[in-house]
Amino acid sequence: MEERCIGCTKCLMNCPVEAIRIKNGKAIIYDEKCIDCGECIRVCPYGAHVSKGNSLNETEGYKVKVLIPSVTLYPQFGQEINPEEINKALLSLGFDEVFDITFACDVKAEILKKEITKVEKPAISTLCPSIIRLIEKDFPSLNDHIVKMLTPIEISAALIREKYCKMGYKENEIGIFF
Repeated sequence: MEERCIGCTKCLMNCPVEAIRIKNGKAIIYDEKCIDCGECIRVCPYGAHVSKGNSLNETEGYKVKVLIPSVTLYPQFGQEINPEEINKALLSLGFDEVFDITFACDVKAEILKKEITKVEKPAISTLCPSIIRLIEKDFPSLNDHIVKMLTPIEISAALIREKYCKMGYKENEIGIFF
């Protein structure tokens, strides 16, 4: 949304890794420095920075469509609306299943107990890809401290693929969306 940028420097001043510069009156993001934290999106008063997303149309073409909602989705609705109601609403959008990622979080915790013994201490385990990119780009000496393992999203996707492949679906027929 470059046309919305007025060069106010708010994103530049708030970028934690100094990946933004103003050129010709517009904010330019340098991908080689950016860690995709989204701070520029949050602070831009003009909506000039937007996240890349997908539309529901991209779910078409799959024989089975599974949604993995973030664990942060449900608390946003307060205690008045229970997760089952939210899941019903998500299913009404055309998904065949809403997968509970908390199971994959439990699996990750068990794997982490074993994997953490294999890295230099202090060990760094994170679900945040921005933190991993920050370490890899700006603090490479800490790379040996990162516990390399799948995220709960990746674990969920693997479990979903395994389930539906056993039911006779081919991998390219299974749409998994986070």
